[in-house]
Formats: sequence, structure tokens, C-alpha cells
Amino acid sequence: MEPPDTPEATVQKPEDVIKMSADTPLKFACLRASIESGQASNKSVIDSVLFLLVGGEFDMELNFVIQDSESILHMLALLDYCPANLQAEMLSVFIAVLRKSLRSLEACVSVSLTEHILERLTRSEPIVADLLIELLGVLVSYSINVKELKSIFRVMKADGGKWPRHSIKLLDVLAHTTNRNGPDAFFSFPGKKGS
Repeated sequence: MEPPDTPEATVQKPEDVIKMSADTPLKFACLRASIESGQASNKSVIDSVLFLLVGGEFDMELNFVIQDSESILHMLALLDYCPANLQAEMLSVFIAVLRKSLRSLEACVSVSLTEHILERLTRSEPIVADLLIELLGVLVSYSINVKELKSIFRVMKADGGKWPRHSIKLLDVLAHTTNRNGPDAFFSFPGKKGS
């Protein structure tokens, strides 16, 4: 049991996390605690994560741009504590957000999300792995560097004459590198000081 003076103890529901005056890592830790305690519904967790990603009330038409790129990594770490159905739901919404915003894709590139996804791909359940591969496809259609390309090949490398289970799907991801839907050049003017 948490001591009553810790932020984790004062959070009863995931909705309480967004009202906290703590920093982002602590908010995600409180979300994790509510998931582990079984108090959280899938919808409330997803709404709270989206709130933290966009820095306010999430709306797919008005407020969908990821403001804090570090929150992406916290969200990814939070997936380890979620059941497979919640992971799948969260990743589906996240993929939809990325397809809608180049600035959100740029935030993912800035935290090297491709490499983080490849690290967790082999230990994910099949439904989650399929969504991670779909997410990789979205990311590499926006941007991929040599280091990320080598990481994809490393994950696909055959062991004992047998390909790992996601290799065929990763070949499809590589095909996405030529599918450019957006502009050739993109300049982001987020309206923040120093940008």
C-alpha cells in the first residue's frame, strides 16, 4: 500500500492523473499504478494517455498534435503494464493520430520510436505485434535513417536457417519506405519559443 502522501496514493482513477500538478513521468507512473490495481477502464486510460500526449483535451479534429515527444516513450513503457486488448486499442488510436499529423510523426522521429518498437516487437503478443508493425509502416513512410534500416534488417536476420516470425511483415514495412504521402520537405512552426 502506498503511503498517503505520495501522488500515486491520491490518484483514484486515471482521470485524476490529468488534474495532478506533477511532471509527466510521475503522471505516467500514477497511470501505471491505477492499471495495476485494476481500477482503470480502457477508455479512461486511453483518454488520459491522449491528454498527456497532446497537452490538453484530445480531439481528433481540433487537438491531435503530440506536444511532448518524451510522452511517447512513457506511453510505450506503459504498454508493458496493460493487457493485450488495451495495448491494441491504445496503439490503434495512436496510429490514427500519427496518420493525421506530420508534426506528431516528427515527434516520433525525434525520440527514435522506430528502434524502440523493434526492441519490443519480438516479445509482444500477436495482435499487438501486428499493430506495432502497422505503426512501423506509418513511421518509415514518413522517415527512416540508416541506423533504423539496419535495425530492421537485424530483427529480420535468420537464425539457424529459419526466419523470425515477423520477418515477412517487416519486408512489407520496408516496402512502405517508398510510399510517400506527404510533401518532400516539411517545416514545422509549432508556435513555441525557440522553434
